[in-house]
Amino acid sequence: MVGRSRRDASRLAAAGVAATAEIVAVANHLGGENPELELHLRISGPGFATFEADTIRATDPALVPGAVLAAVVDPADRLFAII
Repeated sequence: MVGRSRRDASRLAAAGVAATAEIVAVANHLGGENPELELHLRISGPGFATFEADTIRATDPALVPGAVLAAVVDPADRLFAII
């Protein structure tokens, strides 16, 4: 997993474009020891069609529907990261 995340980060650093990720929905995620949230995002930016995706984040009161987060996306395959 660590190797993959390093490769993904390298790829996003090389080919990624700045994007925005609007939070569409938030749900509690019960998969770990620490409280987490599952975010349903609408991601948009230059060079790719808007798409929706899910991600897990640490609980944060600022993560509410309508909030907009900075992201980076590889337009070739929609690999993304919230930054």
